[in-house]
Amino acid sequence: MKPSMTKTEEQNTKEVLVDWINHLHNPKLIQLLNSIRLSETEVQSDWWEALSEPEKKNIELGLLDHQDDKVMSSSVFWKNLTSNG
Repeated sequence: MKPSMTKTEEQNTKEVLVDWINHLHNPKLIQLLNSIRLSETEVQSDWWEALSEPEKKNIELGLLDHQDDKVMSSSVFWKNLTSNG
């Protein structure tokens, strides 16, 4: 990828992208693109403040589990998951 574009290249790229977006049918990709757009336009704030109270509580419980050494490695997790499935 070139480090910078001319004004004409930038305009052409924008037009191609707009056309491509207008023809998208993949909701996950549309959601991803919207997230990128929002990250560029919204005032950045502390991500913790954007969480709901149940989300904050779950994170806090996870941190307590970690402090109490109530954790397992991912290999043990996946082994238990596949052996119980």
